[in-house]
Amino acid sequence: MIKSPSELKTAITPEIVAAGKTVFEAMAYVQTIKPIVRKYQQEILNKGCFRMCDKMKDRHGGEIIRKESETYMMRDSDFKIYLAELAKAHKAHGFDVPKDYCPLLIAEDLERRAWWALCDLMEPITGISRKNLWKLDHIKRYKDLTLRMIASKINA
Repeated sequence: MIKSPSELKTAITPEIVAAGKTVFEAMAYVQTIKPIVRKYQQEILNKGCFRMCDKMKDRHGGEIIRKESETYMMRDSDFKIYLAELAKAHKAHGFDVPKDYCPLLIAEDLERRAWWALCDLMEPITGISRKNLWKLDHIKRYKDLTLRMIASKINA
C-alpha cells in the first residue's frame, strides 16, 4: 500500500490512467443516453394501458403500470407488447441491441465493469478491494475519491 504523496505519484501507472479514462467515458455515455431511453420508455407506458398481474394488483393497490420501475409487475401478455414497443423505439433511436435488451442497462453494465477494472488496478495503491465495498454510500465515496485522484493524470 502507498504511504506517501511521492509514492502515489509514481504508483498511478498508464494502465490505471487508461482504466480511469474508460470509466469517465462509460459514465458520460450512460448520462448521454439515459434521458433518451427514459423518455421513450415513459412515452410507451403512457400510450399503452399496461396492467399489473393479479398477484401484484392485490399487493400494490394499483392496476395500471405508470413507471418503468413498475414494469416487473406487468401481466405477461402486456409485457410482451411492451418489449415489442421498446424494440421498435430502440431501433428508431439508433440503438442496435439484441432482442429484449435495453441499451441503457447495457451502458450501465459497461460502466460498472469499467469501474470494477479500475478498482482492481487501484487495490495495491489503496489497499481496498472492491469485494470489501458493499455499502452503496461507501462505493460512491470511494469512486468519487478514486476518480478525483487520477483525473488530473487523465487530462494531462
